[in-house]
Amino acid sequence: MRPITIILLAAALVIAVVAALLAKRALNRPPPPVAEASGPVRPAPTSQILIAARDLATGTQLKDGDVKWQSWPNEAVDRRFIVKLGQGEEARNAFIGATVRQAFLSGEPMMANRVFRQEGAGMMSGILSPGMRAIGLTVNPHSAAGGFILPGDRVDVIQTVELARNTGTSEDGGKTSRSETVVRNLRVLAVDQKMDDVQTAAVLAKTLTLEVTPKEAETVLQAQKSGELTLSLRSLTPGPGDEAGFGGTPLASEPEPIPVVAPRRPAATDGGAGAGQVKVYRGATPTMETGR
Repeated sequence: MRPITIILLAAALVIAVVAALLAKRALNRPPPPVAEASGPVRPAPTSQILIAARDLATGTQLKDGDVKWQSWPNEAVDRRFIVKLGQGEEARNAFIGATVRQAFLSGEPMMANRVFRQEGAGMMSGILSPGMRAIGLTVNPHSAAGGFILPGDRVDVIQTVELARNTGTSEDGGKTSRSETVVRNLRVLAVDQKMDDVQTAAVLAKTLTLEVTPKEAETVLQAQKSGELTLSLRSLTPGPGDEAGFGGTPLASEPEPIPVVAPRRPAATDGGAGAGQVKVYRGATPTMETGR
């Protein structure tokens, strides 16, 4: 082998060894230090608030294990939440023995306006919103949306009234009916004697208890005396027309009364003004018209 070839092979070998050493050194080099922030990251400040330890239905009397303290970010603490101060047992004990006015889900913060003390009020009067009244209505599956109206739902009250149709004869008294919404958006407080608003199964109830204003109570009771009432279940999502006020539009217009022509009277012998006239009834108002 020529000397020049040997020299080239030796140089190539030296270059390969040097490259391998440089590569190994680069792979074993520690990563560059990460630049530290201007200050250490601090956890967001929290407070201890009182929450429901389990699902609590309306009417539940709170026991020791039904509520507990839970850390909560200060920026998300609402003024209605019960915040632990010091030992906090006084605030917690204030809820023990109280009755749930509106259902809580597990982990939901407790609020004083959603519970009440039975020693200060009866069960139903404690559930009522301030200034409201409760009335009961007798219902059946047909008049209560097939039993799918449950406590906490919202309903409209529809009155159906039968109207007599004047046909001019005493034997033929055809009837028609008219329906209209008399009160809208009433809260259902109880179905029979159940106020549990977390149930989901249909209930074939006999009575419903509704929350109404004093004026709405008068309207509903008057409508019940003069016609048949049906409860219409409202959607949870408002739609067009749901903002309308109380008092609905008749669903079926009252038909126009049929004119009834009385038998023509005999012509007056003296040729007076009564000759050739007939009495025509339009509704209950008679008019005199000249016959041709």
